[in-house]
Amino acid sequence: AEAEVEVEAEAAAAAAGTAAAAAEEAAVEAEQEATEEVAETPALVSLVRQRAQALLLSLHCNCSAALLRCGQPSAARQAAGEGLVLAPTDVKARKRRAAALSALGQHVAACADLTAAWKRAPRGADTCKGLVNAWLQREPLLGPFVLSVTARCEAAYSALCRPLVGHGKCREWLTEQESSGGAVALACAESECLTAAAVHLAEKRDDEGAVALLRVSAWILGVHETRAAEEALIDGWGPRFQKLSADKSHESVIVGALELCQAMAMRRIANCAWMPESTILRLYKEGRSGTIRAAAEGVLVWLTRHPHTRGWMDNLDRTRAEPIVFKCRAWHGACQIGKRHFDQGAGWAARHNELDKCEDETRLCFGDGVS
Repeated sequence: AEAEVEVEAEAAAAAAGTAAAAAEEAAVEAEQEATEEVAETPALVSLVRQRAQALLLSLHCNCSAALLRCGQPSAARQAAGEGLVLAPTDVKARKRRAAALSALGQHVAACADLTAAWKRAPRGADTCKGLVNAWLQREPLLGPFVLSVTARCEAAYSALCRPLVGHGKCREWLTEQESSGGAVALACAESECLTAAAVHLAEKRDDEGAVALLRVSAWILGVHETRAAEEALIDGWGPRFQKLSADKSHESVIVGALELCQAMAMRRIANCAWMPESTILRLYKEGRSGTIRAAAEGVLVWLTRHPHTRGWMDNLDRTRAEPIVFKCRAWHGACQIGKRHFDQGAGWAARHNELDKCEDETRLCFGDGVS
């Protein structure tokens, strides 16, 4: 019986391929005939060619779907790829190839195709769900987080895609998601899965994936009045940060981890006390690239706000300290520290007798104060 099923599947796949080839040949012939008939009307020739190309593209996409159902993902990928040769930005062809790539276990490539599709149609519900599901296959440790947030709110799919792709800034994302509640749904206790998954991806040398999850974590910290996600992300972050920053060859991952530290420090002054200060300072002094040193500097600037996490400045020479002091002043003005209705009376650097104010949420998010 199994042999018969396999024979039938092979026959169906062969028939699909034959049909697609025949249809493609017929479309080409039709285009040639139509072109010959209307050779003296260039506008009509162009229209006929566009329609023929659209027909070929549809045939390649349908052939890819048929081949995948018949258990031939390699052939399905090739068919979708041929469609993308005709129309590199076509969303349907991207989805077809992503499905084939997922079946082949090439989850990073599948995510790349669905990311391209999302950029063309960011509000498509199917595209958003497809991208999130592809990430689940890429990193199964995300399972508890995705199940939790999507059960709470359907808009969580759309809310999760923008930071995964890295499109825009955190403040724009928060404003966009305000009415749907998608961003609020992401700010849950299961958010700690994001940093655990980032560490796992970095260990597998999937730096791009690790950076994307660190970015999602940093953006979630911008959601106001949701303590569960903040506590979940900070808890255990120290050891995870040490792992992410240990391999000096993972420059983008180190920068992503430092940016998450900055997002934590920006959200609440009291969070500064939980930051791996000595490691951040070492990266500032010894980072192998200017990008790493700049990211470390960004964290150190915000650590100066807490009275317990600015003693390191006393041991810095003047040339090292001056850029940080300058940046403190710049961010102080750009973020209107001490001038907003929710932090009036609190300046940039809190004093020991103001530790109670350090527990208040600043309502800042990563990216604020940067033009």
